[in-house]
Amino acid sequence: MFVRLVVLLRVAALFGLVVCLPPAAVAQDTGRLFFDPDHLGIERAVPKAYNVRLLPPPSGNVEVALSLGDCAEEVQASPSTLLYTPHPADMPLWHAVTLTAKPEDPDEEEDGSDPNTWEEEEEAACAAFEVLHRVTATADRRFRGVSARLPVEISKNRAPEVAAQIPDQNLDPRASVAFVLRQAFYEPDGDALRYAATSSNDLAAQVFLNDDRLDVVAGHRAAKTLITVTATETQGLSESFAFHVRVGALVRVADGTAPEGGRATLAVTMARPQSAAVTVPFVLRPDDEPETPDADAGDHGGASGEVVLAAGETTASIDIDIADDDLIEPAEEIFLVSLRPASDGSYVLERTAAEVVVREGVCDRTPQVRDALRRGAGCAEPTVAALAERGALVLAGAGLETLRADDLLGLAALGLIDLSGNQLRALPPGLFARTPNLRVVDVGGNRLQRLDSTAFAGLTKLVALRLAGNQLRELPTGMFAGLARLIELRLEANPGAPFPLGFDVARVDGPNFAPPPASVRATVAPHAPFALRGALTLEGDGAATAAELAVAPGTGASESVTVTAAPGRGV
Repeated sequence: MFVRLVVLLRVAALFGLVVCLPPAAVAQDTGRLFFDPDHLGIERAVPKAYNVRLLPPPSGNVEVALSLGDCAEEVQASPSTLLYTPHPADMPLWHAVTLTAKPEDPDEEEDGSDPNTWEEEEEAACAAFEVLHRVTATADRRFRGVSARLPVEISKNRAPEVAAQIPDQNLDPRASVAFVLRQAFYEPDGDALRYAATSSNDLAAQVFLNDDRLDVVAGHRAAKTLITVTATETQGLSESFAFHVRVGALVRVADGTAPEGGRATLAVTMARPQSAAVTVPFVLRPDDEPETPDADAGDHGGASGEVVLAAGETTASIDIDIADDDLIEPAEEIFLVSLRPASDGSYVLERTAAEVVVREGVCDRTPQVRDALRRGAGCAEPTVAALAERGALVLAGAGLETLRADDLLGLAALGLIDLSGNQLRALPPGLFARTPNLRVVDVGGNRLQRLDSTAFAGLTKLVALRLAGNQLRELPTGMFAGLARLIELRLEANPGAPFPLGFDVARVDGPNFAPPPASVRATVAPHAPFALRGALTLEGDGAATAAELAVAPGTGASESVTVTAAPGRGV
C-alpha cells in the first residue's frame, strides 16, 4: 500500500501541482514563470517546442537555467539557458524552448541484458519527467529564488481529440455563423494543428476557413447539409467530427405508434420559425414492404390532409384515429404518412415519410385467451416481442366452448398449450398453423366429436398429444402425418377407443394374382403415431427380401418388400 501511495503522490506532483494562473491573479510583487502549454507531450526524435515567459515583465536582466534531471542523457533542450531583458508591460516576452527525445539505440541491447528489461527500465526512467526552470542570475529582486517545473511525457505520437463538438445549427437563409476550431479540438502532444472543412451541399451552406476560424454561410433557400471538420497534427494524424446545418423552413415528421382503437400522434417539426404559416399536405398509404403486414383503410380511414405550422412556431402534430374492429390481425401492422413537397418552394422536406405502427394487441381474441395473454394488462399489451417469446399457454378449465382460428397468432415460440377440461366440441382449422414449435398439445377432457385430418399438420416437434376423455369415434386418415417425434399419445376414454390403426398389407406392383416376383408394403390409414412393425409370413415355398414391414412414425406406408416364389409355384 505504501508503494502505491508513493506512486499516486508522484503523479499528483507531476501533473496536478503545476498550476498556471492567469496574469490578473498574479501578485505584481512576486516573480513567476509561466509555460505555454502547461504540460508537454513529445515523441522520440521529434522536436517539440514550448514557450516560457516571466510575469511581471522584469525590470532588469534575468537568467533562467533548464535542467532535465535523470533524463538529461535521453532528452535534449535547446536552448538550455534563457536570458530575459526589461520589456514594456504591454509586450510580454516569450522564449521558445525545443525538447527532443533521443531515439532508442538498438545496439545497447547487445550488452547481454534482457532487452525487455531494458525497455521497461528505459520507460520507467523517462516516460514522464519534469523540466526544472530555475532563475540563476537576476538584476530584479522579485525573481530571486524563483523556479518552476514543466511536466513532460514521452510517448508515441497521438492524434488530436475532439474537445467540444459543434452542435447542429439552424440558420435563416443567407445567415452565417462562425466557430473557433482550436476550442473544438485538443492536441494531447501540444502539436500545431491545421484544419479543413467540407460541406456536403454547397447550395445549403458553404464553409470558409481562415486559420482556425470556420465561417458557415447559409444559402438562399431551405436546405440541409452536413459539415465535416478535420484537425490534422504535424505528423499527419487527424480527427474529425460532423454537424448538420438546416437552413430555413426544413420540415420533418417523426414515426408514431398507437393501439387499435387509439390515436397515433406524429410530431412535425421545422428547423426555423417562419414569419408566415407553413401548410404541409400529407397522404396515408401502405408501406409497400412485403415482409411487414400493412394496415389498410379500415384501420386508419385512408385519409389525406394537411398540417399547419403557425407563424413563429416550429412544431405541430398529425393526429390519426385508429379504428377498432373485431378482426384478429397480426400483432403489428404498419402504414406510412407521406408529406408532400411545396409547390412554391416555401419549405423543403428533410424527411418525407413517417412509419405508423398499429399494435393490434389481443382484445379481439377469445376472451379466455385474451385474459391469459395480457395477464391483467391493457388490451394493447403484451408487446409483440413478449408474444413472440411466450413459451406456454395454459387454459385448463377456463370454460372455453369455442376458439377462433387466429387465437394463437404471433405465438411463434409456443412450446406447450393446455386446453384440457373445457367444453370444446371442435378445433378450428389452422389453429396450430402458426405455432410450429409446439411440443405438447393437451386437449383432453373436452367434447371433441371429430378431428380434421390436418389439425396437427406441421407440428414436426410434437412429442406429446393428449386427446383422452373426448367423444371421438374414429381417427381421420393422415392425422399423424409428419409427427415423427411423437412419444406420448393419449386416446383413452373416447367412444372409439381402442382405435384400430388398420395395418394393411397390399401388393403395389400389380394385381394380387399376377406372376411373381411381387412387391408388397404395409399402409396405415391415419399414419403411424409411433414406429409400427409387422412380421411378414409367406404361405408355401418362397422368399422375401425382409422378414418384416416397418412403418416409420408420422408416415403412412412402409418400404416395399419383394417376394419371390419357388420355381413352379405362385406367391
